[in-house]
Parts: sequence; structure tokens; C-alpha cells
Amino acid sequence: VMEMHYSNPSLVSGVRDSSGFLITYTNMTPTYEAGILTLGHFVTPLMIIPPKDPSFSVYGTCDSTCTAAAIPSTGIKIFANLLHTHLVGRAVTLRQLRMNSSCGGLQELPPVDQNMQYDFDFQQTNLLTRPVNVLPGDILQVICTYNTTGVNNVTVGGLSTYDEMCLSFPVYYPRIELGVCLSVYDWNNYIPFAQSNLAPADFQALGTLLQTGSNLSSGIKSIFGTLAWTQQQQSDFQAAGISGAFYGFCSARNGSYLQQKDPAIVVKCAYSTPNTCQTLASRGA
Repeated sequence: VMEMHYSNPSLVSGVRDSSGFLITYTNMTPTYEAGILTLGHFVTPLMIIPPKDPSFSVYGTCDSTCTAAAIPSTGIKIFANLLHTHLVGRAVTLRQLRMNSSCGGLQELPPVDQNMQYDFDFQQTNLLTRPVNVLPGDILQVICTYNTTGVNNVTVGGLSTYDEMCLSFPVYYPRIELGVCLSVYDWNNYIPFAQSNLAPADFQALGTLLQTGSNLSSGIKSIFGTLAWTQQQQSDFQAAGISGAFYGFCSARNGSYLQQKDPAIVVKCAYSTPNTCQTLASRGA
């Protein structure tokens, strides 16, 4: 299957596309069969990004329960990856966390993949310098940072280019049954913020909207569009999501499905990027 996305907002006529792919056949059985995972934040209007914010982050988590159930003891090796957001995405990282007793908790390993100058118009699958081994119980987390300084209302998650996503598609071997591993913040994280910052009528309307789920995207934009979104409100809203509980979802290709509520991820030992210049200087380079 080849899936193509086209954007022609000006409705320019006569545009032709010559994209395609080349298939190579072989009579040799490969040693490994590769697979692709879908990781990140569930695509939903409940992923809300405030306007006028130069750096707002969203976390999507493939939790340890999912990887422990799906990944063999020898692990899988990621050798390529595609990072994905829409128009206001500016940086994306796929990071790996592992429990380490000497650390006293979760240790952040070097990024699996990272683009701190993300551009929606220049997306590509990156071949990693060396394969990254992922073990059962590891956590794979997608961190997306958005710049909405030119946006006047909240941006929500959705399929439209003008909505947002926070996803990563690692290519790995050997192939396992796990296909999708996503998360969404527990909405209860935002109740104190909404109660403190929304007008009483808007807060009541929000409760009704969440119960019915009808016209969720337009309803979220209408209700949260009433806020002035000060820097403090932007900061508080981001913290409510990141530092709160979330729901993890993972599904296998055979149709099995797992859902669970997880506490906030707490990293005990953060990864520190090596100072390349200092390292070279110490080696006399």
C-alpha cells in the first residue's frame, strides 16, 4: 500500500505528480523481517495547543506495559525513523527510557531520533547512524514542540494539516506483533486549570461537550478560544498535561488490544548531550 497526502489550498489546476516506488524481488529468504511502529500521542481534539506560544510541548508515550508484553527478551533494533507533526511543529524527539537500579528509577538514554529544526515541508525517513536496541519494559516517548505565535486560537489534534499530530514511525527488526502504541493525557489533569480560568458557563459547557463527544474539535476551539492565554496560562496548561497521568493504548496486528492508566513519567537520570568540541579538545584534535 502506498499512501499519498496532497495539499493544494490554492486549487491550482494542471498539477501532476510523478511519485512512486521501485519494488525489487529476490528468491532469497531474508534473515529478518522488518516492521513499522506507530508511536506518539493519540490523534484527538483533546490534544490542545494554546495560541501565541513560541514553545509548547506535548508528550506521547509507549509505556513499559506495552513493550514488556510485545518485545522479546533479546529486544528489537530500530534502524530508521520518521518524525511527524503538522504546520506548527518545530522540534520532535523520539526518546528511550529504561529502568536502572543504580539510577534509582528511569534513565534517559541517548535520543533514538531527533530534529530540533523540524519543517513540515521537509519530512523524511532518517536512517540511524547505528541501530538502537529496545528491550522489553523500555519506554518510547515522542516529544513534540510547537510554535503558535502566528495562531489566534487553540490548535487541536486532528487529521487536517491545520490541526496537529505528534507521531513517530520507527522501522525495526525483527518484526513483532505490536503495531500501534499511543497515549493521551487523562483529561482530569486539566480540570483544575479549566475551573480556574474558564468562565462558569464555559466550564459547564466543557463538561457537557466531554460527556457527549459531539463536535468535539469545534467545541474545544470555541470554549478555549475565550481565553487570553497569558504566558502563565500557557505554562500551567503544558504542565498539567506533562506532569499528570495518561492513558496508554497498544494494539497488535492480530487484533489484540491493551489499554491502561499510567502515572506521570518521572525521569531520575536525564540524558546529557556530550560536548563534542570539549571531547575533541581533550583528545588533542
